[in-house]
Amino acid sequence: MPTQKLIEMLETFIAGRNRSRQLVWQIEEELVACGLHQDDDIPGFLVTLDLFGVAKDQYGTDENEVASACREVLDVLRKRPIQPPVPTRGNGT
Repeated sequence: MPTQKLIEMLETFIAGRNRSRQLVWQIEEELVACGLHQDDDIPGFLVTLDLFGVAKDQYGTDENEVASACREVLDVLRKRPIQPPVPTRGNGT
């Protein structure tokens, strides 16, 4: 089940507000944390993310390819319920 955090990260990459390798790593981590890394509805997405920044002559992907893949994944995930945020414990103040 996708989280709001994952949705926001995908939207951020698509909009071009942040297209860093660090954001791509965070998207990968969130996919795994949500259990979506083996989802049959988004095959190859992790491979696309893994190849971001690798030279094109070595079968790498660029920003536009990752953004396109993010759009496709976002379309799939928007049809699913969003995982509610996990409540955090306050410090009592």
